[in-house]
Amino acid sequence: MGTLTNLKILPFNLQNVGTLTNLKILLLNLQNVGTLTNLKILLLNLQNVGTLTNLKILLLNLQNVGTLTNLKILLLNLQNVGTLTFDIYGKILIKRLVCF
Repeated sequence: MGTLTNLKILPFNLQNVGTLTNLKILLLNLQNVGTLTNLKILLLNLQNVGTLTNLKILLLNLQNVGTLTNLKILLLNLQNVGTLTFDIYGKILIKRLVCF
């Protein structure tokens, strides 16, 4: 799939997706995703993600993430993260950040 826009709920796996924008809820795994923008809630694992922007809540693990910008809350582990950039609202990192 090239582009998915304005999705409300993704209840299952997305694999090898180019661009996901304006998603409300991602309930399960995302693997090999290029760009995720304007996500509200990420409930489970994200692996091999290139860019995540404007996320509200990340509930579980993010692995091999290139760039995370404008995050509100990171509840669990971030591993192998290249760059984390926060606006004035992105103030909370609850658990550990490794491999900077």
